[in-house]
Amino acid sequence: MLYAKSIKNHILRTPKLNYLYKIINPILFDVSLRDGIQGVNPEDMPYNKKIDTFSNIMKDMNPTNMEIGSIVSPKVLPIMNDTSELFKECSQIIENINPLEELRVSGEINYKQSPELYVLVPPKLEKIEKACELGITNISLITSVSESFIKKNTKMDMNNAMKTISNIYLKNKNFNNIKLYVSCINECPIEGKIELSKIIEKLLFYENYCDELCISDTCGKLSYKYYKIIIDNCITYGINVDKISLHLHINEENYRDVENIIRYSLNKDIRRFDLSALSYGGCSVTMGKEKMKNNLTYDTFYEILIKYLNDYNGPDTPLYDDELKKNSIKNYYTQDYVDNSYNYNEKKYA
Repeated sequence: MLYAKSIKNHILRTPKLNYLYKIINPILFDVSLRDGIQGVNPEDMPYNKKIDTFSNIMKDMNPTNMEIGSIVSPKVLPIMNDTSELFKECSQIIENINPLEELRVSGEINYKQSPELYVLVPPKLEKIEKACELGITNISLITSVSESFIKKNTKMDMNNAMKTISNIYLKNKNFNNIKLYVSCINECPIEGKIELSKIIEKLLFYENYCDELCISDTCGKLSYKYYKIIIDNCITYGINVDKISLHLHINEENYRDVENIIRYSLNKDIRRFDLSALSYGGCSVTMGKEKMKNNLTYDTFYEILIKYLNDYNGPDTPLYDDELKKNSIKNYYTQDYVDNSYNYNEKKYA
């Protein structure tokens, strides 16, 4: 994460890169303390270490949103057993991070934008009620384009899952934001390959019942070319790209695909990305550790992002030129696809 911080600082210090970065305005959703730890032994990630991780992420990267645990049975994921306490303490940390209003207004102390906290909640009535009792105002729900995956994770069939999620969104007014993970895009660890028509059909349905539609590559098998087809169809059928986010898993095998997926997303105004400060992660409920790929980390994302920004071949648009602001990247955006080998071993911005 310190590597990502150094790249981000370099971007912010460089006028042209800073300008482009502000146009893109990436919205980063931290999943370190949920997806990043769900396959970890509780002994390796005690409560105090979670709090330290949370504080370090806020200090170094300050993401827009952060996911703090999951309200699941401790029998399924023992490491999530302290989610209630973790949410309360993290909420308190955020509350105390900024000065009193009178000091902020007086200009004596700078105000820092604090992240919105989310908790993943299984789409079940009793879990939703517990989230409300805890005062959680932003939740993540999970579904899938794969019936087998839904049954394994929620004990519901596809029709019941669709009905439950739509009811939560339409009838529950206690939540400010509902993020919906649509898992198994492209491939399911149980069923295998998923038909394109089924993927598009489910995305079109679920877009109506969430504030953020997260395309989740559960297996880390999503290719750039298949992703492009999915996104092009989503845009053709009218899905709002502002609602789309990406949850990617990566290793050396699919680095190039992930890079091109991020590039194409940025060129299509998709700017929401799930990131983790921890390299591991993945759905341990349905996949063995040998099949799981790492979460997309801050280091990898910023490594890809600065290459994208450096490849931009447009003019050095002044910061104050609002007319060109909306069109500059559109007219001169960097290529969607790169296939040349790229070795980023040298940490240029450290």
